[in-house]
Amino acid sequence: MTRYRLVKKDALPASARAAALPVAFDDVDIDLLVEWLLPQSPLRSRTQLRLQLEDEMAAALEKAMRGERAAFLDIYEYVPGDAQPGGVYAVTREPGPLLREIAATHCFVPAQDDARTPQPVLLRDLTTGAVNELLTPSGAATLRGFDIAWDAAAEDEGVFLVDVLDGMKFRLEGVDDETDERTGLGCGVDLDEHDGSRLSGGREREKAMNDGQIEVTLRIPSGLPAGSFRLEVRNRSARAPLQVGRLAVEVRIAG
Repeated sequence: MTRYRLVKKDALPASARAAALPVAFDDVDIDLLVEWLLPQSPLRSRTQLRLQLEDEMAAALEKAMRGERAAFLDIYEYVPGDAQPGGVYAVTREPGPLLREIAATHCFVPAQDDARTPQPVLLRDLTTGAVNELLTPSGAATLRGFDIAWDAAAEDEGVFLVDVLDGMKFRLEGVDDETDERTGLGCGVDLDEHDGSRLSGGREREKAMNDGQIEVTLRIPSGLPAGSFRLEVRNRSARAPLQVGRLAVEVRIAG
């Protein structure tokens, strides 16, 4: 799968413009928006910030349904249309000023193979629903990001939790629905039949996102000690040495 990166149009050489793609917007990922806004938020809690954003989005939509144009941050504008039975209005969602500016000044271009350092972005604990905060031993988690594929046969590649105090490493295995019908837990590595590219463990649970992200499901070992950990994805591309990408925040193991 071709991965694209966002660049400014005025910095793009003429030779690369033919391969560029325009910026198109679908649903904003609330989890990513929380990670972006959290450092500047007085709330300091991902859960509280997410609830606040969801409330603000719902309030803007409700206002537009009453016939008033409304905005969600500078991301969306909700525009009332024709009146519907019950005194409400049909609503059209349009890109807000921020998205319009990005679309006007940026585009997507293919990323170079030698620039594909793993970029883990969102880690969701499937036991608690926590994002980029907490992992539950004996549970599972989903990891989203760019180029988070690895060769499971290579001992130094994969997804690792690294204890921030002593540097001890724990490797996480992938989850495969087909390996255990009772629990859905398992691991496996396979090659994509179409292009032979390497996939991370748990091929059946790997999903390609519209913007080039990959989502993989991981099994959390039962014997992890409580504490704080860095999550690292380690892999090699065809022409590069071992590359390490880290989640931007530390995560805790539930005690």
